[in-house]
Amino acid sequence: LRNKKLRWLIVFSASMGVATLSIAWFSQPLFKNLEVPIIYFGILWAILNASAGITSFNSHVINRKINLKKLMFIITLGIVFSFIAIGAINHLFALIFVLIIYLLRGVITPLMRTYINEETSSNKRATVLSIRSFAIRVSFAITAPFLGYIAEAYTLNYAFYLLAFIVCFFAMWSAYKISNT
Repeated sequence: LRNKKLRWLIVFSASMGVATLSIAWFSQPLFKNLEVPIIYFGILWAILNASAGITSFNSHVINRKINLKKLMFIITLGIVFSFIAIGAINHLFALIFVLIIYLLRGVITPLMRTYINEETSSNKRATVLSIRSFAIRVSFAITAPFLGYIAEAYTLNYAFYLLAFIVCFFAMWSAYKISNT
């Protein structure tokens, strides 16, 4: 509560967590809507998770080249644009944007943990990382049923648009707050 930068890093991390958990949960219905044969689901999951792993492994390189504030805005815009594109494109080409989100997930997840670690004293680090994880899960628990309702009552595309708006709002707000601390 006292460290403003840490607070906004957790809010940003929670918005990224909602984005990445939501794409994980909505990928299978998206595959179905795009009429991807079920035999390819496992292959797609392997490619998506491997891509996140590769970018995660190399996130330190990106961290050296781009400062935190720019990175937060770039990642947010990339994820928001990808959600909008996924909602707008009813073709297999939409899978490219799912891949982009997974690539960005691989970058932002380890870097958020690193930045949070840097802002936290060692005697409180485990507690703060638990709070971060809790914030992600609670945020997802709040948004997921609503997004599921929108997908079911209207279309999956509308759920992606709403998700883009939610992530954009909270991520940009926290990125702005961090840039002013």
